[in-house]
Parts: sequence; C-alpha cells; structure tokens
Amino acid sequence: MYKKEGFPPIIDGNTKVLVLGTMPGDRSILTGEYYANPKNQFWKIIFRVFNSGESVLDYNDKIELLLKNKIGLWDVLFRANRAGSLDSNIYNEEFNDFE
Repeated sequence: MYKKEGFPPIIDGNTKVLVLGTMPGDRSILTGEYYANPKNQFWKIIFRVFNSGESVLDYNDKIELLLKNKIGLWDVLFRANRAGSLDSNIYNEEFNDFE
C-alpha cells in the first residue's frame, strides 16, 4: 500500500487559530480540498458559527471565510499508510514539522 500524503497548511500572517485534523480522507485527497466528504460536518459548523449560511460552495470562498476570521487548517500527519479514511487504520505515519 502506498503512503497517502496530506496538504500544506492554509494559513496567513493573521491566523490566530489553527484547526488540526489527522490527515485528509480519501475524498479530500481526490479533490485536493480539506473536509471534502459531504458527511463531514466541519463546513456546516463553520458556516453556522459565522452566520454565512450554507451557500458557500466554492472551496476558495470557504478558505477565504476561514482566513477572514483568522482561522487556519492543517493536519498533524504529513504522510501515512491508511486503508480507506478511518484514522484507526493509520500506520507508518510521518508527522508534519510544526516548528
């Protein structure tokens, strides 16, 4: 099994909060977007917190909403083996460098 690789951080100079995941799921890896699985509640929660409705469908607009509110995204793992998208299936993990 090949190692799945995560994404670069989404941050800017104004980021105050960094939301950390484990590593992107298969759907996210396919699309190149954080939290791409429609069953994941992340974006729905963000929209509700910032009263932006659920009409924000474009990924770039989602990222803009986060950065405008000083929120960044990244994952703890840089690369790992994993069958499917469950964190419980992760092995041979390599961590991101947070320094």
